[in-house]
Parts: sequence; structure tokens; C-alpha cells
Amino acid sequence: MPLTPIGEFAADFSTPTQRQLPLRTSEYVLGNGVKWSYSVHQWESGNAQMGRFTAYQPKKSYTARFNVGVFGPLLPPGEGEPRWGRPGIARSGNTIKAHLPMFGDSDGHESSSGYTELESSLRADGEEIPAEGDPLDIAEYTVPAGDGRYELSVDASRDPQLLAVSTRVRAQWTFRSAGVSGDSWARLPLSVVRFSPGLSLTSTAKAGERFQVPFTVEGTATARTAKKLEFEVSYDDGRTWTTARAVNGTHLSLNHPAQPGTVSLRAKLTDRDGNTLVQTIDRAYLTVR
Repeated sequence: MPLTPIGEFAADFSTPTQRQLPLRTSEYVLGNGVKWSYSVHQWESGNAQMGRFTAYQPKKSYTARFNVGVFGPLLPPGEGEPRWGRPGIARSGNTIKAHLPMFGDSDGHESSSGYTELESSLRADGEEIPAEGDPLDIAEYTVPAGDGRYELSVDASRDPQLLAVSTRVRAQWTFRSAGVSGDSWARLPLSVVRFSPGLSLTSTAKAGERFQVPFTVEGTATARTAKKLEFEVSYDDGRTWTTARAVNGTHLSLNHPAQPGTVSLRAKLTDRDGNTLVQTIDRAYLTVR
């Protein structure tokens, strides 16, 4: 679908058709500066990723990779009211609105996903705030006007028979917030960690080898501005966890067990203002011989 000159989504002109992979097909778009986006849908699982809007030039080649792990939370740069195509969590007046994709792919494509279980809650100074909607789609909360300490948690699980990796993703944030005057939307100080290892197209890596897992801190913090950033890894589906070594603030250096299995990842972050994140991805990827 194209992007309008004022930055809004146009109607989706595609006619989705279910086809088996591998597939070769031809698409024709105008080379007049209009930006286009491709989206990829996995029908049985309800899993979908939306591509970035790109202006295509004649006689050039473009490659995009979708639906490869690690799948996890996204908080790309952006301002304004959160919505589909503009993930984030922001406040206007006494309203907090959240759109927090929990299963974005390793290339940072915004994603929606079918899930078997979803639990989420927002607390202000210990008191739970009712939600309209859910944060994987759009959730709205009416919150107290004064400055307060907030705790937000999101815990989503997927069917491992349909989606073999990132079968459960959960994040807990703590942050402070006060009322925002006027009609503007102010982004709240949340951060996430996105992992982007060089996995196969089926989200696997080799067992028994040392493996690098690049990571990026998204949101209000970065890897450089975080006051504290720690990682843990589990090779037994989360039953036991050990410290994972972060190298140069850019990647984890892991030593995969010789026996094929699973790799789960956990990140713990504290920014300079004391806002925190604990993020856990069960079965982030698989290891194979």
C-alpha cells in the first residue's frame, strides 16, 4: 500500500491470496517518489509484519527480510499519538495510550501476532488502572493527574505448534509520569531491547558453536545512556538462567551447548532516571546440528 503525501496510510490496494512458499511473483509500483510498503501475513498463526515505506527507484534492486527471529518488543523512534504504524506509549492530559508490539521481527518490522494468552496491567502508585483494549493493539488508561510511579506489565504467549520461537514474551516496566497539558502527546520513558542475530530463515543457529547476538536498546534509553544493562540466557526453556556476556555494548557472546535445543533471552535495564525494564523472551531461537 502507498503512503499519502501527508503521511497517512492509503487504502490497501492488494488482494491477499494464500500461497505456498517458495514463491516468485512480480509487483509493479510507480517510480515517482511515492513510498510503498509491503506486508507479510502468515495465515494460520495470525502473524503479520508491516514493512517500512520506501520510494523505489527504477533499475535498482531491493531486498527485505521478514518473519525471522528474534521476535520481541519494539519501540522505534517516533512522536505523537501511538497507533498502528506508530508504536509507542504516550500521555496526553490524564490519558495514557499504548501500542506495544511484542513480536516484532529481528529487522524491526512492526508485527501483530495471534496469541493464546495475554495478561497486562498498569498500576499507578500501586493501584491498578482499568484498561480499554489491550496494548498489543491499542490500550487506553485514565490515570491520576499528579506525578506518580507506574508499573506496566505485558505477558503474551503463542501456540508453539504454529510458531516455534518466541513462544512467550513478557516485559515489566517501571517509570514516572505526570499530567501533560494541552492536546499534545508526550512519549513516556520506556525502553526495550531488540535482538538481531544472524539466524536462518527458520530462526535457527548452529548448536555447539560460539554465537554473537547483536542487540539494540530502543525507546528513551540507549545502550550507551543506560545506567545498568544486564543479560541472562537459558538453554533449558527458562528453568535455569546464567549471565550472558555483553561485548562493547553491541552484542552478546554466547556458547551454544552441543546438544540441539532452545535459547531464551532476558534483559534487565535501568536508565539514568531510574526507569526500569525486565524483558524475557522464551525460546528466542532454536539450535540445530
